[in-house]
Amino acid sequence: MIPTQEQKAIIDAVCQMADESGQTLRRTIKIEAGAGTGKTTMLIMTTKALIERNPNTRILYLAFNKAIQREASDKFGRLADCQTVHGMAHAKLKIGKTKRPLRRLYRRQVQQVIGNHISDSDAETILRTLTNFAQSGDAWPGPENVPGKAGGGSTVTSAQKNWFAEQASHLFCAVAPDQASDLNLPFDIYLKYWQLVGAPGLRDYDIVLFDEAQDANPVIMAALEMAGNVVYVGDRHQSIYRFTGAVDAMSLSRGKSYPLTNSFRFGPEIAHLANVILAQKSRPPSTTLKGSNQIITRIDGIDRGRAHARIFRTNLTLIREAMLLCDRGTPFALAGDNREFVDILKSVQGIKDEKPWLARHPLVKRFKGWDSLQAAAHQDDDARDLTQAVRIAEEYADRLDQVISILAGERGSENPTVILTTAHRAKGREFKQVVLMPDFDEVIERARSNRSRWDDEMNLLYVASTRAINVLENRSSFMQSEILPKLSS
Repeated sequence: MIPTQEQKAIIDAVCQMADESGQTLRRTIKIEAGAGTGKTTMLIMTTKALIERNPNTRILYLAFNKAIQREASDKFGRLADCQTVHGMAHAKLKIGKTKRPLRRLYRRQVQQVIGNHISDSDAETILRTLTNFAQSGDAWPGPENVPGKAGGGSTVTSAQKNWFAEQASHLFCAVAPDQASDLNLPFDIYLKYWQLVGAPGLRDYDIVLFDEAQDANPVIMAALEMAGNVVYVGDRHQSIYRFTGAVDAMSLSRGKSYPLTNSFRFGPEIAHLANVILAQKSRPPSTTLKGSNQIITRIDGIDRGRAHARIFRTNLTLIREAMLLCDRGTPFALAGDNREFVDILKSVQGIKDEKPWLARHPLVKRFKGWDSLQAAAHQDDDARDLTQAVRIAEEYADRLDQVISILAGERGSENPTVILTTAHRAKGREFKQVVLMPDFDEVIERARSNRSRWDDEMNLLYVASTRAINVLENRSSFMQSEILPKLSS
């Protein structure tokens, strides 16, 4: 492929950074890659250029999860070492030799370390403090890592925060991977330990390509400070996981920005739509997305005789659609990784059925009973996973096992007419025909009074709308009344 002007500017910048690596301690650049702009192709072209200049260049492609890492390995081949962050930490710390169970800590294990005199509620608060610390860039557990509400729901005082932080410190020392222990070793604990000891392995490479940087975890950002030359790759307007504690590395990291604005996925009409959506944000992008003139993508009704994807805002409405399709005998399948939500729903089912030992997910296991879980869930908005799981358990009380099997992919068709996914799980995917479902409207309406939440919802709408290759059908009233009329202006 002949690189575009944007791609050539990026390739030249990365090659120059590699050439000057012996002259500076650390350099970074950022690649702002819009939807469908071929960032993986560009990265492969860049690695080839680096190796042509110096065959001994050591290049690391760093991914968040195993699926992305495997896909990258297939595409990069021997051009780069493709790893996940956890995989590198696991290897460098020799976690496989510890023979400790790699799973979450339980309250009884906290009591084993701190003392059996502490209550289940305090044990849960200590666990949550430890988790917050492990996901942060902090050097040691402190009061800022303690949740505002204790395990039992009471407000945590300043004095209590100091105590909980101290106990979380004791617990971290006890469960650290260098300890000879039979305690469980959570993934986020050994990742945090790897970051604290200097992120060994990162300095072995001349260039680190960090993909999907807009959804970085703070602990990963802190680890990358230990690396040499880093290329942050992502799209800040596809930052959609802030509710999990993710941070936008594209905004926080230093270095010159290089844009990728020419999309190879869709035509000019969808690109124009994406630009109008992003223009609604409090801080619109400084560049505009451009669609390919070689592709015709229409905003119109889809062909019902062909397979299509339906993109939802929430799991609740997706499940409602899945159950309807199941009852009608329509072949369908779910796209995306639903394991996290399945774990939450199974835990909610455990509490509901008065089997608390089955409630293993940290969002759920701190609740003593169904009444307290319901009360907490309904205080949140229905876009959150816990609230949606509780509402699904209420609405499909007699069919919950069927719901779980659908989400787990056990009832999907190999030749689906309909593909169901949420905006979060559609990220990184593309479909020839897409239907944007109406459940975006309620969440967008509630977000109007909160600038941060409003921007998050526009990001999700942007992600969902740019999955279409040929046709995007809109069923959102917000899109119909406030976005589509602006396409002609």
